[in-house]
Amino acid sequence: MENNSRVVFVNKKTRQAYSIQGLYKEDLVSHGNPFPDSIYTSYDVCNCCCPNRGNLLYFLFEDKVLSVPHRDKDSKGLCNYGNVESVELGRETRYDRENKAIYLYLRLPFCSPPPEGETLAEPIDYTHSLFTVIRQGRDNVDIERYFDNGIPEKYRDTWDKLHGGQSIK
Repeated sequence: MENNSRVVFVNKKTRQAYSIQGLYKEDLVSHGNPFPDSIYTSYDVCNCCCPNRGNLLYFLFEDKVLSVPHRDKDSKGLCNYGNVESVELGRETRYDRENKAIYLYLRLPFCSPPPEGETLAEPIDYTHSLFTVIRQGRDNVDIERYFDNGIPEKYRDTWDKLHGGQSIK
């Protein structure tokens, strides 16, 4: 029998405990990183019928907890032409810890099939992009999304000033 683990939150006023339903296993990766009032976890779901893995970033507020799916690792776009064909998005994440903001730039790769006998191919171009800003406010999380526009001009200076590859430890 496997050990299951869950991240459980307890309301200080009501003493009521709660967690996300449907997660088979959830492990704490970090607390207070990238922001003081945040928790970063990794999870597995159900494990019996729909195996899935991922990460959640929880934002802790006085009266609630909000979460967003979030992978902290940057990755280069890649196409897999094996038995199951798939793509790995090009992913670049930058953190503005002072303003409690995450800037995320995702790109969908377009690849030519690899040479005979190989299964992985690097992109020759990117067909679509998504630039997202996730910002923790006083009592909410604001999310802005920009499709197929690259990095918007209003965020270009901030993006360039922040260092890439600052993953959650």
